[in-house]
Amino acid sequence: MKILLATDGSDFSRAAIDAACEILAGSKNNFIEIISVSEEVADTGTEPFGVSADYIREMDRIGRQKAAEIATAAEEMIRRRFVDSPVILTTKIVKGTSAGRTIVEEAQNWQADLIVVGSHGHGFWKRAFLGSTSDKVIHNAPCSVLVVREKVNV
Repeated sequence: MKILLATDGSDFSRAAIDAACEILAGSKNNFIEIISVSEEVADTGTEPFGVSADYIREMDRIGRQKAAEIATAAEEMIRRRFVDSPVILTTKIVKGTSAGRTIVEEAQNWQADLIVVGSHGHGFWKRAFLGSTSDKVIHNAPCSVLVVREKVNV
């Protein structure tokens, strides 16, 4: 099974990592690609009224570095769970304008069987204003999608 695991380093993503590991436990021929999206910084125009090119380059560098740290942490979590199991694991940092669109495109290119993402659990109004990565993935994915909500202690 080929699982594309999208992570942003949040507790919701850690819950998605746990769910992906549970799915793969005890099975063979498993492939996991961990993807972390570094969103592009928009150029707001030219100086002196816009943001400088140096600032944009620095923000891109910081975004890629943070995405790499997040992917590495997810990889370490999974490797600890599958010390003696044959799981083929890769990580990928992808730059894109929209995390949801980028995840769907990577799933298409990699021919994933399943996409696993965490849900931040935003209500209707926050989703309307902020957008929802998991919502975009669900409605555009070329394969099945598992949206994992963090377990809430009641």
